[in-house]
Amino acid sequence: MNQVKRNEGVYQQGKFNVVGYTCTEKDYLAVDHDGEVPKPGDSLVFSNVGAYTIVLTHLL
Repeated sequence: MNQVKRNEGVYQQGKFNVVGYTCTEKDYLAVDHDGEVPKPGDSLVFSNVGAYTIVLTHLL
């Protein structure tokens, strides 16, 4: 996961989660990632991955 920064200034270091667009408890793309915490407007780029859709979440 690479972060594309669109903001100026100092970034806070810490742990953060990256969650998907569904509201299921297992829709995480990254858990407890340690690094610079993204700011609004930044992008996270995931390379070398397959599809991400709702069908990849757990069965209800």
